[in-house]
Amino acid sequence: MISNDISNKISQLRTQLALKTDLPSRLRKLGEEVGELAEAVANGGIDQIGEEGADVIIVAWDILELAGFSPLGAVISKLDAKLRAIKEGA
Repeated sequence: MISNDISNKISQLRTQLALKTDLPSRLRKLGEEVGELAEAVANGGIDQIGEEGADVIIVAWDILELAGFSPLGAVISKLDAKLRAIKEGA
């Protein structure tokens, strides 16, 4: 399953880089990555947008896992809730 592959690779990255695993540290890292993505968007570098966007997803995925969530499950649940709300509001 793709989500397991992603989780395993993020875990390897965390181990190999000795990344901090406390949520405040990871949240600061997410802020840095979002800032880099915003800079890439402002500069219009399509390749850089892809790279920085991926960094944002990787760190967000890591935060969700460290907090005890299934990242893919959380995304699917959120999308389902948003689509339900749109349908009910229509």
